[in-house]
Amino acid sequence: MNGLINHIMAWRLSFPVYRFLVEPLVRIRLIAHAFLIMYDNKEFINLPISGLEVSDYFKEKSKQMGFYTIKEITDLGWGKVLKMDHFCYDWFNELVRLLMSKGLLDLLETK
Repeated sequence: MNGLINHIMAWRLSFPVYRFLVEPLVRIRLIAHAFLIMYDNKEFINLPISGLEVSDYFKEKSKQMGFYTIKEITDLGWGKVLKMDHFCYDWFNELVRLLMSKGLLDLLETK
C-alpha cells in the first residue's frame, strides 16, 4: 500500500512539471513541424502536373483542360472547374484525394 501511495504522490508531483514545461514544448514542436509540412506542400502546387505522382489519366485530362500546375486549378476554384469543357468526376476525385493527402484541400474553395 505504501508503494502505491508513493507512486501516486510521484505522479502528482510530476504532472505539473509535465503540464507546464514539457507539454508546451511538445506543442511548439508539433506546430513547427506542421508549418514546415505546410510550406513544402504550398510549393507542391507550383510543380508541373506532368512530374507529379498521379495517374496518366489525370495528367492527360489536366492537359486537355489547360492545367499545367495544381495552382492553376486551385486559383480557378472548384465551382468554375466543374463547368469547364472536358470536366470529369474521375479526374476531380483524383484531384481532391491528392489535395487531401497534402493537407491542401482548403485551396480548392469556390472563387
